Amino acid sequence: REASREACEAYDREHVTPWIIAKYNTSVFKTNQLNRDLGYLRCTMDTYEDYLRVVDVYQNIPDPVNVSWVTLVEKLATLVGGPGFKLAKGKRKQGSELTLGTAQLGMKYGIANRYGKPTVPEAISLIHKAIEYGLNSIDTARGYGEAEYRVGEALKGSFAGKARVVTKLDPLAWLGPDQSTPSIAAAVEASVYRSCRELGLRQLPVLLLHRWAHRHAYNDRIWQKLLEMKEEKVIGLLGASVQSPEEALEAIQDPEINQVQLPFNILDWRWRKAGVIQALEERQDLIVHVRSVFLQGILTSDPNLWPKINGVNAREIMAEIDELVKTLNRKSRADLCIAYVRAQPWVDSLVIGMETLEQLEENIRLFQNKPLTIEEAGTVEAKLSEANAPEELLNPALWAQGTG
Repeated sequence: REASREACEAYDREHVTPWIIAKYNTSVFKTNQLNRDLGYLRCTMDTYEDYLRVVDVYQNIPDPVNVSWVTLVEKLATLVGGPGFKLAKGKRKQGSELTLGTAQLGMKYGIANRYGKPTVPEAISLIHKAIEYGLNSIDTARGYGEAEYRVGEALKGSFAGKARVVTKLDPLAWLGPDQSTPSIAAAVEASVYRSCRELGLRQLPVLLLHRWAHRHAYNDRIWQKLLEMKEEKVIGLLGASVQSPEEALEAIQDPEINQVQLPFNILDWRWRKAGVIQALEERQDLIVHVRSVFLQGILTSDPNLWPKINGVNAREIMAEIDELVKTLNRKSRADLCIAYVRAQPWVDSLVIGMETLEQLEENIRLFQNKPLTIEEAGTVEAKLSEANAPEELLNPALWAQGTG
């Protein structure tokens, strides 16, 4: 109103804020009425598409004159494809809070996977749409079938450089126990350069060991070759995908490890009991990505899909999860699972695999919601710690032995 009264220049009267910024030397409006930063939103009406977006915002608003601006901003933020339907940055600048897992894009993967491997055009379209929604971190691996190739095809042209790729060394299962040093070096080089070729990159931004055993295998010769390739700038950062607390603690103590990926979800208390979380909090330089947020989909699925494991009552566990969804006023089981992991201060990004556009948009929508508070996370832990999930449930690699 002050600007309306005092601004005289045509430019100031058209654009409103330049006069305010010039007089008060600020470009930020701070309010306590929003629970997160929505400064990236755009509600200017310059085009027909802008007009349609505003129409969508006002859909089902019974009193458009007296409705709160907070209500309108929150609705704008959740419009699919709208300016606010974006992922927020993670706790570090290296990537978004959600990382696209690509195992499902390269092969049939996951006990709850209902759709199978998408076609190449479908996979590329999914990756492009994820990037448009603000996702800038992609997780893949040599061992994920065609995943690296499909990611590489997606990151061409105008999408080149739009996402930071994390890939993993080949599992090297064919290497025998008595391999010579030249053979080991050749196997490592073959994996790294094949990843570069498939991804269309001269340097792999992040390379993880797919098997922690490779860190010390063959008298450290695999690791030494990777360090040489990092020195040659073929690899940016080195890290490890770990499965157990013991592996995690070893990786955390290794100063040459820059990034760790580990499984974690609302049933997995192994890391806290073993002191892994405390160790992670003490290594502030370490980037931590978390996978298995939905435990390959079973935490959001019908109990009949769960592997049959002695001592595990899937229906009882799911009933407790459903009760927490109601108690904490969450949208769904998936919302609870994501909100709990996002509440952990040591987690930088959640690796979630998707094979359809609908799954992508649902996950982006869930990331618009607030993470749990410390107190709410404590409620989850108090409720579910008694489930005492065994290793046979928490490690999908063991499900074959435990299924009936």
